[in-house]
Amino acid sequence: MNLTPLVVNIVDKACGLLRTELLQNTLEKHGIDLEPVVVEAIKRVSADFPTFDIEVELVSGQKFPDIVLSINGKKVGIEIKTTKSDKWVTLGGSITESTKVDDLVDIFVLFGRTNIQPPEFRFRRFSECANSVKITHSPRFTIDMETPDGESVFEHIGVPYEDLNKREDKMVLFRKYLKEKAGPNADVWWLESDAENLDSSGFSTDAIRSFDSLSSQEREQLRLEVLAIFPELFSLKDTYKYHSATRYVAARYGVVDHCFRDRFTSGGQVDWNSHGIKVPKIIKNLIEEERLIDILDKLDNISIQVLEEYWRVSAANIKGLGRRKLWVEWVLQNIGRNDSNLADHLRPLLVKFLK
Repeated sequence: MNLTPLVVNIVDKACGLLRTELLQNTLEKHGIDLEPVVVEAIKRVSADFPTFDIEVELVSGQKFPDIVLSINGKKVGIEIKTTKSDKWVTLGGSITESTKVDDLVDIFVLFGRTNIQPPEFRFRRFSECANSVKITHSPRFTIDMETPDGESVFEHIGVPYEDLNKREDKMVLFRKYLKEKAGPNADVWWLESDAENLDSSGFSTDAIRSFDSLSSQEREQLRLEVLAIFPELFSLKDTYKYHSATRYVAARYGVVDHCFRDRFTSGGQVDWNSHGIKVPKIIKNLIEEERLIDILDKLDNISIQVLEEYWRVSAANIKGLGRRKLWVEWVLQNIGRNDSNLADHLRPLLVKFLK
């Protein structure tokens, strides 16, 4: 049975009570103060539907959504929102929905303006009016009761709300959506489960810190990770090659650095003794075998989703071609644009580590 028409009918009658018999209890009630009034209204109108077994429970403060309406044993959630403005827009809950009530067949939003007389109410399915995601202290849905049909955030992600919560890659899909929304020259704060708030070295990523405040091991691990993810750093003359890497360490780890470039290039050139030439310092990462092995080992352990995002190559192609092979080819291409002889010298050194 499709409960939507019945739920809409029940809530519509309840809103009628909020404007009349319960008006004095409704006016100027906002947020959690309005919730028990709505529950009382629903309880009263339930008598108008004698053929249905209707129960209503207020669970706000502990669970999402605020009210659970049970009809013949099937549970529907109702989230209460209020506003003092003439805009039907507000922030919703966290996109993780870690406190969501189990076994709900649907969720609705009841949005009220209770600072006017008579109060105004709008009622809509959550999956239709959650129109975007905004990052405050954590990523949260934005609710817009005037969202055009087909323009919800779930439509833009390409996965229905009912299916999204069942997906193991839910946060990956949200991150992809936010990344696309931010544009190619921006990044977004990392979206991971609480268990993943530590990087590969084990240091916390929940605060903004300077690069200099990291331990020597943390700094080293971060340098290796950056060199593995951003092969363009080996380009010899690209003025903008550090931009993506700088955004990455800020978004992924909350690490900022006013001299990020110097972490890789300070010291000018170094001797490549076996060839009797001088090379830019960043190339030292390739000609010292132990250092190169460290970078490639780090590359092997980086999430495929991270590589897919920053390399702009599908996971299938990364797996098919091999992450090491792709990295080596891009490193050599970046070097070869300005020094083809150096790239030729480096190729046999790099390809022997392909596997």
